[in-house]
Amino acid sequence: MARTNLDRDNRLGETPLEAVERLRQKFIVIDRDRQLEHAFNHLHGLLTIRHAQRQNTPVGGPHREARALVVVGGSGAGKTRSIRRLFEKHPALTGFGTVGSGCPLVSITAPSPCTLRQLGRATLWELGYPIERSDLKEYRIWELVRRQIRSTGATMIHFDEMQHVTQVANVVERQKVANTLKSLMVDPEWPVSLILSGIDDLIAFIESDPQLRRRASFLRFEPLAREEHAAQMIALASDVVGTAGLGLKVDSRADLGSRLLHAASYQFGIMIDLILEAIYQALVRLPPTVDHDDRYVDIDDFAHAYAARTGCGPAANPFLTPDWEEIDVGRVLANEIVRAPTEPPVARSRSKKRQNTKRGW
Repeated sequence: MARTNLDRDNRLGETPLEAVERLRQKFIVIDRDRQLEHAFNHLHGLLTIRHAQRQNTPVGGPHREARALVVVGGSGAGKTRSIRRLFEKHPALTGFGTVGSGCPLVSITAPSPCTLRQLGRATLWELGYPIERSDLKEYRIWELVRRQIRSTGATMIHFDEMQHVTQVANVVERQKVANTLKSLMVDPEWPVSLILSGIDDLIAFIESDPQLRRRASFLRFEPLAREEHAAQMIALASDVVGTAGLGLKVDSRADLGSRLLHAASYQFGIMIDLILEAIYQALVRLPPTVDHDDRYVDIDDFAHAYAARTGCGPAANPFLTPDWEEIDVGRVLANEIVRAPTEPPVARSRSKKRQNTKRGW
């Protein structure tokens, strides 16, 4: 995982909250973002070629199908932000998010819970064709979707949180969802490429339909690994903290990198949130006139950030307790260790020495 370079941008007169929200707008590009861009470029390039071929194919001749890109990862991995950042920056997607801009891609977030009919209504809304009637049949809604896709010139559709559709559907409904997705890709008049994103549950749905499976490519946002990424996350945290005009105070005995990964459930998106929230805690703690050398974020700031996020007491805070590896960080409002039901996705650290520094606990 490559280390990023962030420009320091200190602004006088900002409140701590304003400073953190400004930092939140920055984006840290890591290897998986480059993999996502490569996969998207292949999908987009292939569709461009096949649409050109379709225009030169005689009526009744063979037609070229579109394909799908499936992006999965755990909750908090940062999938949605990474995908949207790609869409917003990609030169082929000028006007993304603006109805009537001519952007070839439309992004839909599936509501929760979501039926195929509700997904069709949400798709029409993003295509600039909101419908108020509540009596339209499902098949009629999807007829309108296909018509509006051609009318707007859209050639790519992104369905985010797709598990909201597949988790609530029975076997019959799941097959209808699969058939609808396939019909968009194989439409002889206007094939559409799909980007489907969600948690890992989405994979089982794709695998259940061989025709859908063979038309898809896959990319997983893997969880971080302690042995591989702990030191890199300290370097990254130092970069992010530095953009706020602060230093990162690290005691090697505290094993901050490993604690940070565990507190974030080994998910990159949650980890970035925790770093930003620790910066906020430090900015609130520090008086405006403090010397530059005393402007730092330390493990107690991370502890306060975790407490504010989860409501957990010191004994259940992975930045404070020596038994932090045993904590189930999926729990909230805990005042004692609730042990994680499974091992973390990496080897456990052999070091038994931990430093439990406290400020205000």
